[in-house]
Amino acid sequence: MRSYHFIHDDYEVFDVVTDGASIPTLFILPCDTHVVYIDREYYDADMWIGLQTKTKVHAQLRRDIRRCLFSTDYRNKTVVNVSSIPDRLARFCTQAVMALPIEILSRTGCLVAECESQERMRVRVLDDSARIKKKLRIAISGQWFLVETWISVYLSNQFVVFVYKVAPTALSVVEF
Repeated sequence: MRSYHFIHDDYEVFDVVTDGASIPTLFILPCDTHVVYIDREYYDADMWIGLQTKTKVHAQLRRDIRRCLFSTDYRNKTVVNVSSIPDRLARFCTQAVMALPIEILSRTGCLVAECESQERMRVRVLDDSARIKKKLRIAISGQWFLVETWISVYLSNQFVVFVYKVAPTALSVVEF
């Protein structure tokens, strides 16, 4: 696996993953933002495990649809017709889209969990793209921190982009 790690002058951290032999180990601190570019061919292959056919994708989408908030026409909907989501983007609208981002977070050594409120995964589907947002929490030095996880898939782009934004302050006992 080729993994490139870059740091800009303002200390933004990003990695580029070109194949699946190794997943980057992020060093996570409060108030960090990490950007990981994943080669789309690798990500597509990872997503197809268990979702090899249109029937399997639609079956998974029907199971996951209640746990998501969709936007297909710039209006949020809690339930959408599965057939209104383009087939080429449907697999990116299932909870399976979170597998690799969570695997990357897990390799930091931090405990990764859903937020207690179990906020829905937000999915915005447009012509040739899907943007996914999921709030998670991670334990850093015994304290829980909110992590906003963004996934951007553009069918015309070679890379899928994961963005992890770690909150600057720990969650209170009531929040997590």
